[in-house]
Amino acid sequence: MAEFAKDCVHNKINFIGICCGAEAHHVREMSVAIGKKPISMKYMPDMSKHFHHGTDKSLKKVNKEIKY
Repeated sequence: MAEFAKDCVHNKINFIGICCGAEAHHVREMSVAIGKKPISMKYMPDMSKHFHHGTDKSLKKVNKEIKY
């Protein structure tokens, strides 16, 4: 959704419609992607520490090698 929001800004699209399945974290992610700083940013998880997708140096190599 972040890339979609960036593409919309690049193409000068000012309004994005969202489906009934969209939730607050989807809208927050799009806002952050285009440079906004919503108050709800304090609830965003630190994805650098995600067990598989994270980039933190403390993560074990074995976690990075898991294939789904």
